[in-house]
Order: sequence, then C-alpha cells, then structure tokens
Amino acid sequence: MLRTIFTIAASMMTVTILLLSSCDRRVTEVYYLDDTPPAIPSGVYSVTGDREVTVYWSPVIEADCDGYNVYRGDSALVGPYYLLVTLYGMYQDYYTDTGLLNGKMYYYAVASFDESGNESELSYEDVFDTPRPEGYDVTLYDFDSKPDSCGFNLSTQRVVRFDSYNNTEADFYLDYDNGNLFMSVAKDFTYLQDMGYTESLDEIGYAPAGGWSQWGRAEAIPYHTYVVLTEDDHYAKIRLTVVSVSLHRIVLDWAYQTDPGNRELSLPPTGEASLY
Repeated sequence: MLRTIFTIAASMMTVTILLLSSCDRRVTEVYYLDDTPPAIPSGVYSVTGDREVTVYWSPVIEADCDGYNVYRGDSALVGPYYLLVTLYGMYQDYYTDTGLLNGKMYYYAVASFDESGNESELSYEDVFDTPRPEGYDVTLYDFDSKPDSCGFNLSTQRVVRFDSYNNTEADFYLDYDNGNLFMSVAKDFTYLQDMGYTESLDEIGYAPAGGWSQWGRAEAIPYHTYVVLTEDDHYAKIRLTVVSVSLHRIVLDWAYQTDPGNRELSLPPTGEASLY
C-alpha cells in the first residue's frame, strides 16, 4: 500500500512527495514550482525604416530565461499594448516589425518570460517610432551642366529641374561654384545642415532643432550626411556616397519623414542641438 504526503512551503512553492512502500523503503522527491518572473528587459530602443521598425533590447542573462514577448501599442501612456510576437531563446535581442504605415507613430515594449511561463512586466523605456520612406543611389548633376537633373523633390521622391526664376519643385539642388560642388536649398524657407561624416544613413537618427546653414548651402563632401527642413515642415536626411567634381555629379541616399513636424529620422532622440 502506498501513502502520499504533501508539504507546501510559503514563498517558493516546494512540494515534497514522500512515498511509503510495504517494505518500509522511503523515496523523497522535491519539486520547485517557480512563480518568479525573470528580469524586465532593459536598453530598449528602436530604429526607423521604410514601412518597418526594428526594436532592440539587452538580453536577460538568467538561467531560466526562455525568451521575449514584443508588444506594440498606439499610445505610450494608456495603451493598450498588443502582443506582436513571441521569440524563444535567451540571447534574442531584436525584432523587425514590418508592413507598417509610413508617417504613423507606433509604440513598443518588451517583456521576458521563463521556462515556467512567468512573464516580466513591460520594459520601462518610452519607445516610439514613425516609419518613413527612404531611397538609394539617386544621381544629381550640377545646375550649370544639367539643370533638368540637378534638383530633388523629397515628397514626390523625384529628380527634378531647378529653376531659380520660377516656382521650383526642388527642395534642394546641386550647384558648382569656384571648383567645388555644393548642396543648396531651392526655396526661401527650406533649411540645410551638414551633420558631418557618417558610416551610414541611419547614423543620424533625429533632426537637430537648430544650427542651420545661414547661407542655405554646404559643400558636397563624400560620406557626409545632411539634414533638410522643407518649407512645409518636413524633415529629411541625405547622405552622399559619391562626389565627383570632375564629372559635376553626386550620388546620394535619402530618407524623408512624411509626418509634418516630426524630427524622428532613425534612432530615438538623445539630445537637442543648440540654436545659433
């Protein structure tokens, strides 16, 4: 005849099973019922893309961490947040949310879970992102060489003519002056700033609040990224991948924020640029 005795401790539920057999042999097995969730993911941030957002976080290095739940919401304060995906594996550290609407803001949070199904609270960081269109390998020639191919319209994403005497479609254009090529704004209330050398287009993530060129132009330098504020309050960035003074041309990559007044271009803000 077998008898079973259960002993339950208070904090971490400890279940002791004592089996008594007819020949008085005792076998004790102890099981721990884990009801403690893993740590909350930290270091959560996002990178803006074209109709997509990539969310990154620091992995939770705990023995029983089994993966992460990524959530998306329409508001940071009131939510609600909806489960996007469940990712298994302690070392998972990013997720790309695709098929989004450019110009719409999305909010994200991440939670970890363990092998027992316990889930942490949502991450504390205020992570939001607004996808925007981008493009690559656009070629412009300087105004004097090819006026029909010297300007670029960011909203229509087209190479256009710059006409200094009539209302132009261009937001900026390429100009040649005294042996150098210049990025120049095409309209009175469009602003430009050279952000310096960058490794990629994504390195400049948030448009500055000030520091615009007082001349409305900046020298075209290879691998420099420029931020533009258009006259209708849209921000954009342009990175030059080829600058050929001898051929009077440049090749550029670009990204344009369709949400008016939204300075978000890639990474979340880390500070404000000072005004001149």
